[in-house]
Amino acid sequence: FGGISKLRSLYLSWNEVEEIKENAFQPLIWLESLYLSHNRIHAIEEWHFANLTSLVYLYLDNNSISRIDGKCFHHLSSLKVLILAHNKLLALNAEWLKGLTALRNANFQHNLISAIP
Repeated sequence: FGGISKLRSLYLSWNEVEEIKENAFQPLIWLESLYLSHNRIHAIEEWHFANLTSLVYLYLDNNSISRIDGKCFHHLSSLKVLILAHNKLLALNAEWLKGLTALRNANFQHNLISAIP
């Protein structure tokens, strides 16, 4: 995504995305909305969203996410909406939400969660 650093919204929903390459979103420092719904993503790594400090809306629903690195959302201090519904998460991890001081909506419905920490 080099050369479009001023992009504010990126819609990648309803594709066949299975993985996010390291530094894929690095140049998008002004990105506010990222839509990755309805793909085939299996895991979220710590570095996936590291440079997206302006991100306000993150939609990861309707994927196959079963693993999320504990620190993957730590740099998203502007994040207000985190949607992880309709995935394959087995548990919630309190570590995911640390540092998300602006968070107003977190949706984890329709997963395989059996306990709340």
